[in-house]
Amino acid sequence: MEEYEVLEKIGEGSFGRVYKARHRHLRGLVALKFIPKIGRTETELQSLRHEFEIQKGLRHPNIVHVLGAFETFKELVVITEYVESDLYKLLEDGTLCEDKMRMVACQLLSALYYLHTDRILHRDIKPQNILLTCDGIIKLCDFGFARSMDLNTYVLTSVKGTPLYMAPEIIEEKPYDHNADLWSLGCILYELLVGSPPFCTTSLLQLIRKIRYETVPWPTNLSPGCLNLLQGLLEKDPRRRLSWPHLLEHPFLENKVLLPPEKLRPQLPLTTALTASQELAKEIQRQDLSQRMPFKNKVFTRALQRLEEYERRRNSAPVSQPKQAIAHPAAAFHSTQFNPAFGDWTRRQSAVTDIHHLPPAMDPRISERQQLLEKILETTRWRTKQNVADIDPLDAGTNPYNFILSEKALPISPRGQSTIPETVSPSQEAKIEAKETTVEVNAATAAAAAGPLLSKSLENEEWEEFLDGTLSDAIENPQTLEQRDLIAVVVAPLRNVNASPSLVERIATLLAVPWAGIDREDTVDEELIVRAYADTRVVPNLLYACKVMIQRRSGDNRSTGSIDSKKTDAELTADDLQSLEMLLGLMARLVHLRTTAEFINQFCDAVCVLDCAAAIHHLLSVDRRKAHAVGHILAILSHVLRTRAENVSVVQDILTQRDTNLVRLLSNRNPMIRSRCCTLIGYLSLRGTDKLKELGRQPVVVERVEQLLADSDPRVRQSATFAYRLLSGHKNRTGN
Repeated sequence: MEEYEVLEKIGEGSFGRVYKARHRHLRGLVALKFIPKIGRTETELQSLRHEFEIQKGLRHPNIVHVLGAFETFKELVVITEYVESDLYKLLEDGTLCEDKMRMVACQLLSALYYLHTDRILHRDIKPQNILLTCDGIIKLCDFGFARSMDLNTYVLTSVKGTPLYMAPEIIEEKPYDHNADLWSLGCILYELLVGSPPFCTTSLLQLIRKIRYETVPWPTNLSPGCLNLLQGLLEKDPRRRLSWPHLLEHPFLENKVLLPPEKLRPQLPLTTALTASQELAKEIQRQDLSQRMPFKNKVFTRALQRLEEYERRRNSAPVSQPKQAIAHPAAAFHSTQFNPAFGDWTRRQSAVTDIHHLPPAMDPRISERQQLLEKILETTRWRTKQNVADIDPLDAGTNPYNFILSEKALPISPRGQSTIPETVSPSQEAKIEAKETTVEVNAATAAAAAGPLLSKSLENEEWEEFLDGTLSDAIENPQTLEQRDLIAVVVAPLRNVNASPSLVERIATLLAVPWAGIDREDTVDEELIVRAYADTRVVPNLLYACKVMIQRRSGDNRSTGSIDSKKTDAELTADDLQSLEMLLGLMARLVHLRTTAEFINQFCDAVCVLDCAAAIHHLLSVDRRKAHAVGHILAILSHVLRTRAENVSVVQDILTQRDTNLVRLLSNRNPMIRSRCCTLIGYLSLRGTDKLKELGRQPVVVERVEQLLADSDPRVRQSATFAYRLLSGHKNRTGN
């Protein structure tokens, strides 16, 4: 790093940060891409290293050149040539004419021909991954999803890419080959001429349906040659799609595609026609992989089927219903606000009351399933004895300053990561391999795929219908939640500011199924579910959803992420608070899991990276409206202090945003709040920074803790004893 002078930040996202820099001696400009290791699995890190290896060996004028890469304890750093702009720069003045589109097409085709000749599939061609130099040269970048195919591999199955530019065969989750890249290219060329991709909608499920079933809307002002090229590239049947080597001969391109020298082409390039025996081998491989791909892993297909079933039910409902019938919950079965399987999520309490008075004509299974749902919702209210924060922190007879913690603090490695071994037992390794041999659907890809579609608007009803069906599947077969691809799709709406409280609550409820205490004959492999949740960043997504909900209701500064201190919790609706309780309850359960430290690490990282400290502090003020939500926060903060001493600054950031009213929490009528606040104060005194210790040792706080020694609730007395011993010990040591 000493060789480079960092000039400015030019980009930031979930992948990391990108800076413009200058070489101190050669004076050339470069781009430095910093990718944090924290929170990434070893599989993801290996995938990133694989991307660098692929790019380092590429030498082409239309591909961004990787100059080098190195690693630190915390980050992967990639050095690439600096490119000034991206493809959207060309669209600032509107769409392109055919001549300019031809220039872009020839350069991209040259890059793709070079890659496919070397048997490399890019698999994520989209405008954001196409850069533009000041000289008008197009450069392809971001090889995070690229795959180098060996000589015996003809087709792939893993779902990679961005749905707007994803080929139909990938959407249908069928085996595919390099022709998927050519479909993506066709989408981009179409967008340059028209101003939007061939199929464009803000609904993920509607997009899937459009790509599968609808025809491309062709503009009428294109020349025959241009139209023919686009129709060839956007052919839905990959076997009939315009491809190599015939693509190079298309008259619209005017022989302007730059090709690599013949002597540099490797054996069996993807750009030459296959022999009869190779075609046969490819077809056998395609059919074999199709048969081995289980239906339950086909997330797009299942989601679309649920949407179609939902629309069939809606269309078969009566056109109109008497108003007096709709007023009764039982009569609302055909409205969009009521689900016949699980009742009314937005007004759950009244639905539970009225469900026992359903007319005889209604489905008798509803009462049973409603009770099942209520069982799941209890995941945000685990019994006190199940929560680590409320287990007796003092061992009988121990010295008050050398007590035994209820849960042993996990040993910390020099990098701040848990030293719990991440090895997998042979039996579990076999399970994982058995799953991944059928189809590899990358979880991060699925989440990223939904992200662009969710950025502007969200079809809440469609997502709710999808989640209702998935919840039903998960109750009957909890192994459904072992699929990382499914979890990645499920959490995607949590990153959208337009997600309704009802939708957010559904997501949290679904994810809480494994710990809902539902009686089952078969056992659930919790470790595989935990791995799926960790790999798809469930905890950071839950935390971000909390922040969005609070900012949306409580007055915020979107540029700084701060929350208006003059606002109170009154702006949060009952539905908001119910959703927040679900989110925080699930987060607390995951953070307290004893089998892994990954969730608590992700929580601490997310508070800093997502700037959530103010939002969490704001939630402490809802203790009188939603005690359980505040109780979960107190439990998480205590757990951070108990097991993650190096992250004490996270607790400080949350509690010192403004003056935290500990006396108010200690005086709350709910004994759970009083108990957990005492536990937190004890850990503030034991492991907090000077600022935190000062907060917990205020005279009014100590006086209130002393009063709680005689509280009527035994849990409160126990926690108050723990806190008071530590506070009294401090007084004795300081001579007060």
